[in-house]
Amino acid sequence: MDYSVRIADAHRKKGYTHFDSPVTYVQVKRLVEDPDYVVSHAFYPLISNTIESFRVEDSDYLGKEFSVKAREVAYAAHLDHRIYQYYSLQWSDRYEVLLEKSGADGSVLAYRPQKHLSNIDGAAKAFSKIRELQNVAVMTGDFSSFFPSIQHDYLLGMMRKLFSDGKLPKDHYRVLKSIIHYSIWELDSILGIRGYDTSSKKRRKGSIRSFNRNEAHALTKEQFKANKDSCIKAPWKEGAGVGIPQGLAASGALSNVYMLDFDTSMAGSISTLNGLYLRYCDDFIVIVPWDKRNVLAAVLDYVKGVPGVSLQAGKTKFFHVHDSIVEQFNGPCFEKVCKSGAKKITYLGFDFDGRYVRLRQRTVGRFFNRYYRRVRKCQKRGRHLSNKQKAAIYKSFSKKGDNARGGYSQMNFLSYVRRAQKTFPDDPISKPVSNMYGKLKRDIGPLARTERAGRKLKRRRQ
Repeated sequence: MDYSVRIADAHRKKGYTHFDSPVTYVQVKRLVEDPDYVVSHAFYPLISNTIESFRVEDSDYLGKEFSVKAREVAYAAHLDHRIYQYYSLQWSDRYEVLLEKSGADGSVLAYRPQKHLSNIDGAAKAFSKIRELQNVAVMTGDFSSFFPSIQHDYLLGMMRKLFSDGKLPKDHYRVLKSIIHYSIWELDSILGIRGYDTSSKKRRKGSIRSFNRNEAHALTKEQFKANKDSCIKAPWKEGAGVGIPQGLAASGALSNVYMLDFDTSMAGSISTLNGLYLRYCDDFIVIVPWDKRNVLAAVLDYVKGVPGVSLQAGKTKFFHVHDSIVEQFNGPCFEKVCKSGAKKITYLGFDFDGRYVRLRQRTVGRFFNRYYRRVRKCQKRGRHLSNKQKAAIYKSFSKKGDNARGGYSQMNFLSYVRRAQKTFPDDPISKPVSNMYGKLKRDIGPLARTERAGRKLKRRRQ
């Protein structure tokens, strides 16, 4: 099998700076697919970076409350990344065989490259089931710190199930060991050694941009040798055999293998009740007929049986949907309605109020926050925008940037809305962004037609 056909960026180099030089998959295919080479390959430390994102929470105080969510990501050296891509596809192929035999094929949505599933598909499947049953009990949950909580011994045991003899080949074990026994070098430390300024968020952001644009390697050989003992960390030792890095090409495949037994049991048990169980990475939903609602209490106990996996208490919610009404309850016993609870079910970026499916308010809010920041930036400059500058803004925030044939790199948020609206044809998905042309014309002015386009329009009118 030619795996380069299945890798989207097989002929392109990655644009980030690491300890080695960028390579395409095609360039290193001979090495990556050679088990003997992989067994003896020395993996570089991952470069780790903390990404902060602002989130809008519901609050009684002025209606909004902002919180900061910090997420630790780590990315591999270029050759190491290509190895992880190759072995991730191998593991996914073997996982698909087991998942299909287990009967849970329709319950797992994320990190399945052969199926090309998205969050839109998952939300559509969940809300269609609720509409079909009409009177249902629903549980939504989110696993707490999923990737940092994965236990190595349990993961090794699950990985052995992928092979008929129950043993990991040497090359597969070498790759897996590099992930569970991973080491990191913090990006800020590298920037400091290189002399970049990280004294403020703005300067740090600019330094990272310059670092990735101008540096051929993260460090010189001399700098690497001089600082490796003091700067390289091994988080897996501190965690006593717990956690894998989030952001590697193989992390998603490993998370699916880790949850295989849980998914199989959940899918089988819930389907016998004419219900539905779906999991998208660390987000899951369970839907059962109202008269079978007592089973949801058992789900809480069953989650505890998976090593390292626990639920976020604030994100574990229980609902009763009936007569196009959504009621939230305080617990799985469904004894007391939560008076301050949501009147809608939120899952995978969509809200369902019992009648209609809409884009999640937070998702729409992020889009308009980006839009108004861009507009304010243009107004702050206090000068006339060129047609080229306007075109760039129109491409980001209108249907002019929705090039369905150009791949994901040629799409914008409106592309996502279009796909969602196609999946939910009778729901007001696109309503919040339906007048983006009007907003753009009001805020930055109309986009001037080119001379050629003007001539075409004139001919049409004649």
